[in-house]
Amino acid sequence: MTYGTEPTDAAFVPISSVYSKENNTFPALQGEPGGYYDTNSNTSTAVITSFLRPKVSQSAHAITGSGAKTLNCAFGNNNIAGNSIVVCVGLGEVENGSTITLAITDTLGNTYTEAVNASQSTTLEAAIFYATNIASGANAVTVTIAGASSTNTAIAVEIYEIFGLIAEPGALDATNTGSNAGSTNVSTGAVVPAVPNELVFVAIAAAGGTITAGTNWTLDSGSLSPTGGNLVSFGAQSRLRSQITSLTPSATLSTSNAWAACCATFKSVIVPVEGTVNAGQIAGVVPKLDNTNELGVSIYGKNSAAGDTPLGLDSSGRVTSIIQAVGGTALAADQSNTELRVSTYVKTSAAGDTALTLGNTTMANSLPVTVASDQTPKVTSTATKTSVAAAASDTALLSSNSSRKGALFFNDGGAIMYLSYGSGAASTSSYTVQVPANGYFELPPEPIYTGAIRAIWSSATGNVRVTELS
Repeated sequence: MTYGTEPTDAAFVPISSVYSKENNTFPALQGEPGGYYDTNSNTSTAVITSFLRPKVSQSAHAITGSGAKTLNCAFGNNNIAGNSIVVCVGLGEVENGSTITLAITDTLGNTYTEAVNASQSTTLEAAIFYATNIASGANAVTVTIAGASSTNTAIAVEIYEIFGLIAEPGALDATNTGSNAGSTNVSTGAVVPAVPNELVFVAIAAAGGTITAGTNWTLDSGSLSPTGGNLVSFGAQSRLRSQITSLTPSATLSTSNAWAACCATFKSVIVPVEGTVNAGQIAGVVPKLDNTNELGVSIYGKNSAAGDTPLGLDSSGRVTSIIQAVGGTALAADQSNTELRVSTYVKTSAAGDTALTLGNTTMANSLPVTVASDQTPKVTSTATKTSVAAAASDTALLSSNSSRKGALFFNDGGAIMYLSYGSGAASTSSYTVQVPANGYFELPPEPIYTGAIRAIWSSATGNVRVTELS
């Protein structure tokens, strides 16, 4: 099991200015990746996810002032490890996968995947990229157009850092596109989120006009005006979608122009919530409550084809009615005729069963019973402690040891440790368990793993304290 930093008001940086310890409004889940900055610009010391919705930590945008093939856009604050980045981009030409390509990179080396793109003729493209489980630190995103047929053109971009998206593959949910050679109404095809509380992003590239956000959408970038060729207007808008129903993204242009637009929805982390459900009606009938305001339940027994009869209960709520038949066969009752008598049978042949007599100890009718106990505690007095420096490359922590009885790992650095079972190299995409900064991991006891254990860190910061029991 993985443990993260213990949340405490005694920390130099508060958990969050929105966290209510008294009301337990946002309980912290330890060991999860990601984080965010609160309203006082403090970094959270523990992940807050009980509000069941993703949170945009920060965003920024940039445009070209003249024709170019690259465009840089920097975040104002450091990125937090484990968060996600979504990039909405527009350009004045169209990628074709061979002679014209479009790629997103950043200074932290995160890997970006293109979620969706839309084009209008060969002069306008809108696209959305994303990266999950990102590294921490100062970061700038670069848009690059390349290929033998690529030319200098106008480019615009809006970048978002987001806390609360699924960190593993599967964050992207639904996508759709739209385009027009000349109109003022911008829209894509409908999308239907798979789960509640998804974030939806729309990228809009147009040949002119001022962009206005659709109803219930926020135009995060504003209406931007890049220069350099073809792309004259750009906008990125977003919204939270709490319902699992069809949604058609829309926006408007102040004048009729060619445009291309695309949208993508991203799944959020969902955790269970404990609460109270009030039953107003059941099958259209208002339920009756007892004197403690709790819902009463009646148990019925089928006694005829015509209807059912409620079973009687004693003062402790136990059923007192007689069960007369099972599977259509009448049951024998005890002397008081109020309790069901049960007989125990033993299989003696393929032809049938023989009833057991209580107290009978003859070999022919008795059942052999073996009582075993395997509760001897496993103990050891040998503990070997080592310290391994964090590295951003595959690093051996423990060799195979058939005498191993346990192992403990404490990651005392400021970077995420990706711990991997087996002799294969560990990587940030191929690992067994993720141990956060100042996190702790202990091998499960049954069955104990005795093979090689390796690790890699998101950055070479700190050490891992290893204790092997044998």
